[in-house]
Amino acid sequence: MHQHDALSNPNERVGTAQRTAAADQLSKALAEGFLDLEEYDQRTVAVHSAVTVGDIVRHLADLPPRFHWDPRSSPPAVATPAAPVGDRRGMATAALLLALMALPASICYGFGGILSLAALPLGFRALKSKEAHGMALASLLVAGFGVVSALFFLFILVVWDSPTSPPTP
Repeated sequence: MHQHDALSNPNERVGTAQRTAAADQLSKALAEGFLDLEEYDQRTVAVHSAVTVGDIVRHLADLPPRFHWDPRSSPPAVATPAAPVGDRRGMATAALLLALMALPASICYGFGGILSLAALPLGFRALKSKEAHGMALASLLVAGFGVVSALFFLFILVVWDSPTSPPTP
């Protein structure tokens, strides 16, 4: 079925562009006082969940003709291309900087482990880029070392802070 036949076929499916155009008509009707806020909310929810032309037309039919929706005037739906993976050098750089800052911070009660844990997901995501693969790998190695060193320093602090023998009177 072609778009010019949409008015004669209330069962034709609608897309996001058509739902948005119809919701715009409802907004205009609200602004001009033909709908109260509660009724506008109900109709807008219904229009945004509409599946067919008939579902939309039903919610605009009792309004003055200037607020009626013509599916032929709605822009056709355009496929949105997927976001490209792109260059992830910035992500790899951030991961490496976090990992490098984590090493000296590991001595401070294991605080560097938090920075290292933050660097790990960035490094893994940056691995998908050919341009940043080396830097991402380096950030993962340094971050892994940061986690291990933070755990080591925490272990040392716990062992040294724990009493080995009960105090003598």
